[in-house]
Amino acid sequence: MPVHIQEHITAAVQGAKHADCDQNIKIFVLIDSKVAELWKPALPYPTMTVEANEANKNIATVMQVWQWLTEQSATRDAILVNIGGGVVCDLGGFAAATYLRGIDYINIPTTLLAMVDAATGGKTGVNLKMLKNRVGAFRMPKAVIIEPAFLETLPQEELLSGYGEVLKTALLTGEKAYAEAIAILESAVCDRNVKIGERNAGGTKRALLRKTPRRKDCARC
Repeated sequence: MPVHIQEHITAAVQGAKHADCDQNIKIFVLIDSKVAELWKPALPYPTMTVEANEANKNIATVMQVWQWLTEQSATRDAILVNIGGGVVCDLGGFAAATYLRGIDYINIPTTLLAMVDAATGGKTGVNLKMLKNRVGAFRMPKAVIIEPAFLETLPQEELLSGYGEVLKTALLTGEKAYAEAIAILESAVCDRNVKIGERNAGGTKRALLRKTPRRKDCARC
């Protein structure tokens, strides 16, 4: 199943533009090196690859992104597109939130966990030594693009991790949502059809965060 990333990005950027915005917005892409190697997306935009792991989710990597954007002459009208799992969405979002005091960004999550968690809600950040997500900022993405084809290459343990987040989100909603999630995921474990579960959980998560985007009683939401 092909992944039409360029078409998705073009549509999202068009949808994110303001009426008075410069129509010649420059797009920059930050992509997980493993995703780039596996899918080899041919994108006509300046692209930076990053080794996406918790060890690299730090201010030093963010500084590399800032420097790269500077070298590419990115202005405040630029849009940074983050393609990868939670590390790329968190790190790229923080880089965008702080570069030139904030530029727009779009998330294209490639793991189920990122699709229902890190890519939504506007919680960006990096680790401070052993302290996870200690440095960050709240900045909502202009768009979140869900491409289910990415899930076809995920290891089983990555899918199971995402299923856990789906169940947690359903629990926050109520008994009915939890029962529906259980039914969907029982089927998904057998045939890897996670599209419905991901969509429902993502919608619930966005609804919760619209009410309390900076909620202090649930730091992990």
